[in-house]
Amino acid sequence: WGHHPAARGSPVRPGMATVDDRARMAVAALFREHGDRVYALGLQVCRNPEDAQDLVQETFLRALKGWPAFQGRSKASTWLYTIAHRACIRLQRRRSGEPMPSQLVELGTQAGEWLATGGEHTSLDEVLKREAAATVHRAIAGLPEAFRFPLVLKEFADLSVDEIAGILKLKRATVKTRLHRGRLRVAHALSDSVPNLDGGTRPGQACLDIIEAKQRALDEGHPFPMPDAEVCALCHDVCQTLEVVQRACQDLASLELSEPDAQRVSTALDGDPQ
Repeated sequence: WGHHPAARGSPVRPGMATVDDRARMAVAALFREHGDRVYALGLQVCRNPEDAQDLVQETFLRALKGWPAFQGRSKASTWLYTIAHRACIRLQRRRSGEPMPSQLVELGTQAGEWLATGGEHTSLDEVLKREAAATVHRAIAGLPEAFRFPLVLKEFADLSVDEIAGILKLKRATVKTRLHRGRLRVAHALSDSVPNLDGGTRPGQACLDIIEAKQRALDEGHPFPMPDAEVCALCHDVCQTLEVVQRACQDLASLELSEPDAQRVSTALDGDPQ
């Protein structure tokens, strides 16, 4: 979102800052790099776009306030998403007494326009891509929190399994298990050919091994060439559908804050975070 006013940074006015100017510059740089991703993440875990926008502002204001205590023991981006995760939890607690909306999550005007199939000249591939993204969005929003947070941190924030484990205070093996089960649930929403393991349907061990290998490749960001031996239709369909889930997540992760919302955060960062 380099075209946003916030991307150019905000001037620090003399006599106004109570936080070191270097902290403002550092957090402004994080905002330029991660602001849209935090927003896209928020769209998956918050009840509505307004909450996602509030999440962005709260995350970066808390980052600004906490920057002097940041020791650099982890990457700044990992530290930032730790703050975003805690902000998500606080936001959910504040909303816990409110009735659930009739729709699981609405993406808002900009995202809604993107997900719309478009006019008569829209290609079939584009229509299918947007339909897949809409289905994946709804499926992720409907996941239990235990599965949803690992998945959005992996696919929307592009964090490693180890970084996610640190943020969520979980064992690495637990993160992988939840990530894999969450992916399969989302894939099942796209295709009935993907087994619903939670529903008791379990393919044979050979298929499970191939699906697990595909999941590990997705975890690590590595390509996964299908085995030379003939692969059954189930393995082929599951692996293809998992690829579609990842591409749909990448499309959803590219959604941007609107210019007014980016400017609102930029203005807040230019004020006094105390």
